[in-house]
Amino acid sequence: MAAFGPDIIAIENLSGESVHALKTYEAVYPESADWFGGRFLRLAAVAEAETGLGMPAAEAEARRLLAALPENPTPAQRRRLAAVLTAAGDAYSALVQWWRLDAAERRAGDGISGELAVLLDEYETRRNEKPYDRCASGGPSGSGPRLSR
Repeated sequence: MAAFGPDIIAIENLSGESVHALKTYEAVYPESADWFGGRFLRLAAVAEAETGLGMPAAEAEARRLLAALPENPTPAQRRRLAAVLTAAGDAYSALVQWWRLDAAERRAGDGISGELAVLLDEYETRRNEKPYDRCASGGPSGSGPRLSR
C-alpha cells in the first residue's frame, strides 16, 4: 500500500462518535456499544482519565489539533494528539500518531498515561489477531508521512 501512496485509507469500523451515540442510546440498543466498540470505550475511558476530555470534547480538540499540526510535529505534539484521538474513540488514528514516534518516544507524557502507553503498544503485538487485522492493514501504511488520521 505504501508504494501506491494513497490519499486516504478507509477501514470498516465505527467512529468514536457512532460508538458514543450507541452508548448514549443503550436503553434502545442494549449491549450494541459494548459489542461493537467495547475496546474503544475502554481505551477512551483510560485516555479521558488523563486528558480530562470526554469523547465529544476530545473529538473537537482532535480536530483543532489536526488543523494546527505542523509538518514535523514534536514527539510531545504526537503524544498529545494520540491521547486526544484515543479519548475521542479513534484508536486507529491515535495509533497512526503513536507509530510515527521513535520507539523511545512511545512513553507516558503529554496526555498519555503509563497504562495507555501499554495499551497502545499492545496493538503492535496483537495487530494480526481479529479484530486488530483492520489496524494491521491500514495502520502501518497510515503511519507514513502523508496521512495524519
